[in-house]
Amino acid sequence: MKKVLSIVLAGAIASSLFAYDIAAGASLKTKARTVTRTDFTIVSKFGEYFRTPSSKIIYKFDDQGKITESSELTPRDALVNKIVNTYDNMGNLTAQVCYDADNVQIWNTTITYKDNMKSDCSEFTKSGYLKGKTIYSYSGKNLTDESYYNADGLLVWKIIYKYDDSNRIEHEYEYFGDGTLDEERSYTYNAANQKESISYYDANGIIKSKDVFRYAADNSLSEVTAYDSDGKITKRSLVKTDSFGNTSKVTGYAVLRKFGTTVNEMSDMTEFIYDYNTVDQK
Repeated sequence: MKKVLSIVLAGAIASSLFAYDIAAGASLKTKARTVTRTDFTIVSKFGEYFRTPSSKIIYKFDDQGKITESSELTPRDALVNKIVNTYDNMGNLTAQVCYDADNVQIWNTTITYKDNMKSDCSEFTKSGYLKGKTIYSYSGKNLTDESYYNADGLLVWKIIYKYDDSNRIEHEYEYFGDGTLDEERSYTYNAANQKESISYYDANGIIKSKDVFRYAADNSLSEVTAYDSDGKITKRSLVKTDSFGNTSKVTGYAVLRKFGTTVNEMSDMTEFIYDYNTVDQK
């Protein structure tokens, strides 16, 4: 199910390498003034890999580590669009405005809060017409229900969250607007309270795939291994961090059966470059 997602989470960098979004799930360990993310297309020629930049996004951060602006560029560094974020005095993201390369507004989003928790997010076209709205429900501090409606107020999709005894997300149930189940995601955790696995099930409760997380000695994420419904490895995504503890590279390898053996073929790559200059790390 495709969702209308316009929110860029503070302290996270968007990417889409496979089912689990590595970069978006990792907050900055060390503050940076800017972060440049470059996605590469991988091509194999004569037994060697060659990479070509396919897209680039530059994120700007404030002294609190919150994203103030994100600019999407072409591989030749021409501006495609820019999103500007606004925060309230509590540090909550309250508005986003997207501009095209000519600085003309494309869309804008407003977010409201109740008791310092996000209550709804409204998306508007450049003409100011409501495009859609997401409403959030809670049990205590835990988000339990996320519902997206179109401009006519009709429910498009809903996600229901269930938690374990440690208040960690244990299950996510994603529904279509008519109430039928689209997908279930089940989470497990290790002794260090880190994600250990995510299992994906279809509407009939049959497993579709599974992501297993592996960590380095310093507890930083080092690999995510994807399995199919038969338990066979389909992809390995290797994560490297820089000396400041931030993700510097994510390289994906498709695991295939070829020429009578199992091979790992590089399939995608994302690199992150950080500007740590003049940032107060306190």
